[in-house]
Amino acid sequence: MSSQSVRVRIEVERIGSLRAELKRFLAPLTFDEVVRRLPLSGPAAKWEHAVYFPVDLRRGAEKTVYSISPGEILYWASGPAIVIVIRKGPIPPNSVKLGVVLDDCSVLESVRPGDQIVMRKEQ
Repeated sequence: MSSQSVRVRIEVERIGSLRAELKRFLAPLTFDEVVRRLPLSGPAAKWEHAVYFPVDLRRGAEKTVYSISPGEILYWASGPAIVIVIRKGPIPPNSVKLGVVLDDCSVLESVRPGDQIVMRKEQ
């Protein structure tokens, strides 16, 4: 994989889509695997501070995450799932940062469990 970053769209049922960017330097091996498998999709689940959806990807936590910020995109190895952080909160164990949402991620507050989420390369 030669690209150091990939622009993606995160489409959320009932809400619309958000622009985001995945960055290779954050977790190169995980980035390569995620980008190779795009589009990824699944039913939404929620924590108080994040939205996530399961993915069929089995990798360990490549780089330790010490803090999270709103808008960050994580791969949660224990899920396995893609996590989008809405606000500060506990760090999901065994997570690696993958990128960041470029739009206002607070719209994800209204996600309902089961809403379909699709992450795909931006055209």
